[in-house]
Amino acid sequence: PVSLESVSLSEGPRAFQAIGAWTQRHAASTMMLALAVASDNTVITNGRLLGQKAEAGENGTVQQRDYEFSPIGLTPPSFFVSEYAVLSRPAINVFHIPSHNGAAAEYALALEKDLPFITEWFGPPHEKVTVVEIPDGDAPFESGSMYFAPLSGLDRKQIEVAMAHQLAHACFNSPRPWISEGL
Repeated sequence: PVSLESVSLSEGPRAFQAIGAWTQRHAASTMMLALAVASDNTVITNGRLLGQKAEAGENGTVQQRDYEFSPIGLTPPSFFVSEYAVLSRPAINVFHIPSHNGAAAEYALALEKDLPFITEWFGPPHEKVTVVEIPDGDAPFESGSMYFAPLSGLDRKQIEVAMAHQLAHACFNSPRPWISEGL
């Protein structure tokens, strides 16, 4: 359950204090998730896979996958299920609609361009950056080193900035939001 005292963002500091108190109270919270998906779908998540089993269903094989998100901290649990192609490079995985290979390559190239500069400052990545294509028109969002965005509509500089931000998350982890987002 989520509980937060009722505050308005127009209340300024009081609203941010309430959000900060809730974040601190639930920093060590965990979440368990069981997903049942068609076997031809790809599951992308920042949770840890605990186990999986296949079951025959009316419309084909269904995969039962159990995930744990622990501790949640500043990274909201995220998952996406769809039929994706993947462009995999040493520092990045880009999950995309199969016909968008060129756009996926733009994200990988932008990250690889940023990689020497970011690793010089923050050290090598502790995890891969994951980019997941979402439908055009949806606003991009992030969860740790995962980045969910439409792959079209941004120019090269905007993509490089987004990938530098995600790469900083992959290289340096802090429980303090002002450090994590500030880097």
